[in-house]
Amino acid sequence: MGWYGTKIEFEKRNLINKKIRLLKDMSVTIDEARKIVFQNAKLSKTINWNLLKSDQMSSYPVLRDMMVEADEKALDSPWQFSNILTDVLYWITTKIQELSQERKEMFDDKSKKKGLV
Repeated sequence: MGWYGTKIEFEKRNLINKKIRLLKDMSVTIDEARKIVFQNAKLSKTINWNLLKSDQMSSYPVLRDMMVEADEKALDSPWQFSNILTDVLYWITTKIQELSQERKEMFDDKSKKKGLV
C-alpha cells in the first residue's frame, strides 16, 4: 500500500478520534445536567436543549430521541430526567468503546502484516 492508502487510513482514524472527542465532551455536559437537575431543573433543561439543538446530534438519532424524552420530563420529574440521562451516558460510553475498538482493529491488522507476507 502506498502513501495514498496510508493517508486514507489516517483520515479515517482522525474521523473516529473526532467522534470520540465529541462524545466525551457531550458526556461531560450531560453528566453536569444530570447532577444539577435537583437544584435547578430549568438550567438542566436548558443545557439539555442546547445539546439537542447542536448539529452533531443529527448523527446519533437514538441519543437524540432519548434526550428529547428526558427534556419532556425535566421539570415534572427530576428523578426520571436523571435516570434517562444516566441511560444516555451508558449509551455514549458504549459507543465510545465501540469506536475505540474499531480504531484499534484498524491499525492492529496492519501491524500483523509486517515482516514475512
